[in-house]
Amino acid sequence: MTFLATTRCDVLRGSTTDAYGDDTPGSTAVLSDEPISIIESNSIAFDPSTGESRSAIRCVGRMRGDRDVRESDRIKDLTSGVTYSVLGSRTRGSIVGLADLELDLARTAQDR
Repeated sequence: MTFLATTRCDVLRGSTTDAYGDDTPGSTAVLSDEPISIIESNSIAFDPSTGESRSAIRCVGRMRGDRDVRESDRIKDLTSGVTYSVLGSRTRGSIVGLADLELDLARTAQDR
């Protein structure tokens, strides 16, 4: 499969300790200026136990299948400046060429 890149990104990994001893996300880029497709979609789910509808945003990313992106890495969209946390990744089988790397993403708290 071939994805159509919607933006470019940096893949950030690691953490540092601040003056209070708390872990904070590091800014070490393991991949820079990589093409990626990030698609956000809204969905509404009905919770039968409470009788309420809830709105959720689902974010999915696609990039080249040979890239080293791990769970807990962060993806920084270079166009919008939004940072996403990688919740999971998978590469599906392909009979032709290298399959895309699919990423389950979530916006980080600082961007909400």
